[in-house]
Amino acid sequence: MSGDRDATPGWGFFVSYTATDRPWSEWIAWQLEENGYQVLVQAWDFVPGVDWRRKMDQGVAHATRTIAVVSAAYLISVYGGEEWRAARAADPEGLQRRLLPMRVEDCDLPDELQTVVSVDLFGLTASTTRDRLLTAVRAALLGREKPTVEPEFPLHLGRSSQRRPSTPTSLTADVEDPTIEGGNPAAGSDDVTLPPSNGLPQPVLPPVNPPTPPSFPTTPMPSFAETVPADASAATLPVAQNHPDMATVPVPAADLNPTEDRTLPADRAAQEPPTVAAGQRRGPRPISGRLTGHASWVRSIAFAPDGRTLASGSHDRTVRLWDVIAARHAPAVAALLTGPADRVLCVAFAPDGTLLAAGSADGTVRLWQVTNRRHPNLVAVLRAGSAKAPSPVWSVTFAPDGHSLVAGCHDGRVRRWDTSWHTATGRPPRGDALTSHVSLPGHPDRVLSVAYSPDGHLLAAGGADGTVRLWDIIDHLPAPAYITLRPSPQTTSPPPGPQPPRADSHAGRIWSLAFAPDGRTLAASGDGAIRRWALGRTAAQAKPLTSIPTGSAARVLSVTFAPDGRTLAATSADGALRLWDLTRPDPARPPDPAHPSGPAHPSGPDPAHPLDPVRPIGGSLTGHTDSLVFAVAFAPDGLTLATSSADGTIRLWDRSGP
Repeated sequence: MSGDRDATPGWGFFVSYTATDRPWSEWIAWQLEENGYQVLVQAWDFVPGVDWRRKMDQGVAHATRTIAVVSAAYLISVYGGEEWRAARAADPEGLQRRLLPMRVEDCDLPDELQTVVSVDLFGLTASTTRDRLLTAVRAALLGREKPTVEPEFPLHLGRSSQRRPSTPTSLTADVEDPTIEGGNPAAGSDDVTLPPSNGLPQPVLPPVNPPTPPSFPTTPMPSFAETVPADASAATLPVAQNHPDMATVPVPAADLNPTEDRTLPADRAAQEPPTVAAGQRRGPRPISGRLTGHASWVRSIAFAPDGRTLASGSHDRTVRLWDVIAARHAPAVAALLTGPADRVLCVAFAPDGTLLAAGSADGTVRLWQVTNRRHPNLVAVLRAGSAKAPSPVWSVTFAPDGHSLVAGCHDGRVRRWDTSWHTATGRPPRGDALTSHVSLPGHPDRVLSVAYSPDGHLLAAGGADGTVRLWDIIDHLPAPAYITLRPSPQTTSPPPGPQPPRADSHAGRIWSLAFAPDGRTLAASGDGAIRRWALGRTAAQAKPLTSIPTGSAARVLSVTFAPDGRTLAATSADGALRLWDLTRPDPARPPDPAHPSGPAHPSGPDPAHPLDPVRPIGGSLTGHTDSLVFAVAFAPDGLTLATSSADGTIRLWDRSGP
């Protein structure tokens, strides 16, 4: 199953089928469970001793959705008819998408199903069918399928007749060439978790016979003439990558409208750090000038371990390397790295600083050897998804020992590649030894942030579904099961003064994750607050702490700890950089009577006293001319911060003063 120990009772999907289609039902159920969904299927769950009729009724009543495996035999089955009609009756208008008809052979649908958008799974290869199945499921869950990038401008506006792509002429034409420019990258397009040929050490499993995936049901491949319905208006619509009425996973960038006027007032953009009272820590001061050169949003930044070089990734499809020491005294000149075919969404240095990873919306992770910062060398291109169905990469991070690279992807998966070759020989292996990877399911939506704990024992992934998945790392590999972390209600005292509308503590995407340097606290972005969990040695020991309110309802887009763990920094969609002192409580807020002296360790409140408040450092800092400040990063010495924004610039901040 999904491994989600925090799941509510019930199933995500009930697979309804007739005996003739048992191979199809098992294959569908297997694909869903391997991708983290909870499934009830008669072939596996109706074991001896079970009241099959009652179990069937429970499936229809308690499963969130019913997948009807539709064939001619199914449509004349008494029990099959009862099941799909019950799902239809529970959602007669289809607003909740409770019934998902999936045809496994060419058959006419009854009148009651004619208006329900269905999915055709027959006449395709196994990999294409898997892509179509998982794309359809994800679209049904989200209720929309918007392309990941802006559609290309139509080039033939002068044609007298334009064909509207409302009904495809071929049941397979839509999935033969899905590109990221043409539509949504399909989900689940690569092998499932832990393929035998991935070239990585396998986790130790109990001494039982592992389950064997059901064989893909083979059906005769229809001729092209057979795939064209006689009456196109009555045709079942397959889930198409570019169909305007079908859903694709929405992209977070769509919420941050590039056409929206987010320009900050000139006086606010030039604001200096506010005056602070005696005895309070002063916020960082902006360093003169900005790092300019990118032609679009600067989505991600990362300091190299030596603190001298800063990498930035931009929507202009480039990566730049900046000498931040020289930038304090003269206009910075950056080494320019090109190659991605789409926006660069994330960058990360290996722990030794000689390898740089950049994830892109084109579904690739590029690795550059940056020993010579002026002349970086591209050494590998790793792919998330398949060539035909790439999955944009929103976040990348290296394990603390540099032996693994992990990426959070648009299709809800976390992918891990072996990079031990980097520390062993410095030269990448060839073929499958380089490109094979472990794929972890879990999130029903895109994974926007991934992070390793400092000791490498935990891996965290934050998703657009508002939750964090936490895996134990065993022998360099994530454990098969994970823990789901959800925020606790916000109970810390808000800052003095008027308060913005309070965001729901259970809502909002996890845009960013950060482990404290001592590994005892995990922080995550939220809407108007920073969520926190106290950590133990294993994932199961994680406990929620109270959230830190930012004083703004704006989304927190990035969060990070200072290298000494004494300061927390965050940027938001209101154009502000904010910092908090984690070593002592704010005297303006009421202390916890049980622990009035403040937190016992620098990374955050003592888990035994989760109500300890934290103390803001100065006020909100602004300097960018666009309200979207995507990223914040500390230099290794903790004395310099960098922020990046949709204004296309990077700002440096000095913390060396009192």
